[in-house]
Amino acid sequence: MDFTEIYKQTASLVNFSPGGHFILAAVQDRLIVRRSDSFQIVRTCLVDISPSATLRALASSTKPAASAQDGGGITHAQWSADSELLLAACAKRGRVSVFKMRDEAWNASIEAGAEGLVKAELAPDARSVLCFSEWGVSAASLSLLAGGQRAMLS
Repeated sequence: MDFTEIYKQTASLVNFSPGGHFILAAVQDRLIVRRSDSFQIVRTCLVDISPSATLRALASSTKPAASAQDGGGITHAQWSADSELLLAACAKRGRVSVFKMRDEAWNASIEAGAEGLVKAELAPDARSVLCFSEWGVSAASLSLLAGGQRAMLS
């Protein structure tokens, strides 16, 4: 039998693209996209895992800053339905990052407010991000096309 080498991943965050041509893996603070036929890296995205401004303001000065190793790294990674966008969420940091597959200069960043962040995912239209807050307080739909306008949902 012939096996491929083992590739790093964090928290089992590995997904095939909807068309099956690529594999997305989260490794601490990076998204790595590989071709599924050759495992060659075609895109790498560095995700900002520093705490959001709100979390920094709310954190006590005695609490040490968390690192990617203690759960502060990427907690959610997802492809858009058209395989054009990549989403990475750092729930403990209150940050969501979105990247385009074909445009390395384009990215979007969303910071959760005081309500926190539990989960984020791309909407089925592939152009909006749904962010869910802690304690079920709110859910927000943010359009990537409309300059990040925020609409609160209950």
